[in-house]
Amino acid sequence: GTAQGVIEVAAELKKLGIEVEIVLVDQDVSALRYAERLANANGVAIKAIPGNVLFFTRVIGDFKADIVEMMGLIDYLKDGLALPLIRKIRLYLPQGGHFFTCHIHPNHEQYFLKHVVDWGMLYRSREELEDLLIKSGYLQPVLFTEPHEIHSVAMAQKL
Repeated sequence: GTAQGVIEVAAELKKLGIEVEIVLVDQDVSALRYAERLANANGVAIKAIPGNVLFFTRVIGDFKADIVEMMGLIDYLKDGLALPLIRKIRLYLPQGGHFFTCHIHPNHEQYFLKHVVDWGMLYRSREELEDLLIKSGYLQPVLFTEPHEIHSVAMAQKL
């Protein structure tokens, strides 16, 4: 995606004298181009690589990350794809590394999104998201759910 949040945090860190290296992988080239413009506007350097995130290790080369952020993707992946991808990310991270992800929960808008807008997403409960992370090897994921209980953001550390 556009990684707007990541880029904005990197810009704030840069103001504090903390440099970060950002590598983005997405098959949507227009999202990557937008991210490049946003990064330039914020004075942040990024490396944007077109590619399928399911095969991220093939496209990122020797880059090693301490943090992997994957927002909005597992909303479209059944457990059979999501689980191996999240496990692969965990294997990729160093000890102490963090994985951030999110998910949409069953809610009153899903009928409209599916049948009117034709926006097909998978809905998992907060507990199902947590279970997915635990099955992937993250023993103590921390989930933050917004007040309407429609979305949760998860932070999982490789222990």
